[in-house]
Amino acid sequence: MDFLKSNRRFSFKLDGVAVAEIPCLSESIENGDELCSVYQFEGGLMLTNKAKKIAGYDAYEWVNYLENTSSEPTGIISELWDADITLPIAHEEAKKWQAKFPDPQKDTLLIAPNGSDWLHLEFYCDTEKFVNNDRVNHLFVGKTKKYAPIGGRSSEGNAPFFNLHKMGAGYIFAVGWTGQWNAEFSRSENHVTFRSGIENTHFRLLPGERVRTSSVVVMKYEGDVVSSQNKWRRLVKEHYSQIGSRGKPQYAPFCASVWGGLESKKVIERIDLIKKNELPFEYIWMDAGWYGETTMPTFDEFEGDWARHTGEWCVSPHIHPTGYMTLQRRYTTRE
Repeated sequence: MDFLKSNRRFSFKLDGVAVAEIPCLSESIENGDELCSVYQFEGGLMLTNKAKKIAGYDAYEWVNYLENTSSEPTGIISELWDADITLPIAHEEAKKWQAKFPDPQKDTLLIAPNGSDWLHLEFYCDTEKFVNNDRVNHLFVGKTKKYAPIGGRSSEGNAPFFNLHKMGAGYIFAVGWTGQWNAEFSRSENHVTFRSGIENTHFRLLPGERVRTSSVVVMKYEGDVVSSQNKWRRLVKEHYSQIGSRGKPQYAPFCASVWGGLESKKVIERIDLIKKNELPFEYIWMDAGWYGETTMPTFDEFEGDWARHTGEWCVSPHIHPTGYMTLQRRYTTRE
C-alpha cells in the first residue's frame, strides 16, 4: 500500500487555484488492500478517493467522487486530473544532437496503440515509427506526449491503454471511461509523470450533487514487453472479465457475427445457411450500421456513412424495412 499512501493520485483547480494550495481536512481509512481517502475543502467540496491494491499483480486501481456538501454552489472545478502520479523509472540522460540515432534499446519506449479508425492498423503500435527524424513512440527526457480519443468514443483514434518500458521494467496504464478522456506522459531523468482524466472538465456542483471521475489502473512489472502484456492479460481475465466470475458462464457464447448494414434478406440468407449446415452457433451477433433513418445498406463497415448516424437508435427502413421483430420471430423459435 506504500504506493497509494505516497501518491495523492489526483489534482485539479478550484476557481483557478491548484488543489495543493487549498486548505483541507483529510482522513484515510485502510482496510486490507483497500484505501479510502476523504478530502474536505473549504466551501463544502468533498473529494473521496477509493483505491485498492490488486494482490499478486503489483497493480493499483482508483476512482474519485466529488460531492458538494454545502448549501451553496461550489467554485469552478477545472483541469481535473483523475490520475496524477509521478513514478520512478531507470535513469536516462537528456537527448543530445549527434550524427547517428541513439540505441533504441536504451530509450524509454511508450507503447500507445491506435484505436478504432477503420484502417488496417487498428489497435496497433509501430514502436519504431519515425516522423521528422523522431521516434514517435519513444519518450525522451524533457518531453511530454499527449493522447485522447476522438468523437467522444473511448477507443476511436487512441486506445485507453499504455505500456511504458525502459530496459527490462515498466508500467502498464489503463483509463476507465466510456467517453472522451485524455492522458499525458512527461519524462525527467529519473521519473515519469502520468496524468489522465475526462477531457476539458470545467464545471461546478450544486448543493447535494455528486459525480464520479474516470478510473485508472497502474500495473508495475519487470521483464520484457511480451511478458508484461501477458501479465496484464492475466490481470484482466482474473479481476475484470465477467466470464467465469461468480454467477456468470464459464465461457462466452459462441456467436456468428453479421454486419448490421446488410439488408435483411441477406442476413436471412446467411442465417439460413448456418441452420442448414447445422453449425453450432448459439447466437447471431449483429454489429453496427443498422441504425439511422437515412442510412443506406453497405456490404461492410468500410463503406457508407453509417458512422455519422451513431446515436440515432432507430432501425434504418432502407436496410431492415420490417424492423428486427421479423428476424427475431423467425430465428428465436427452436425447431
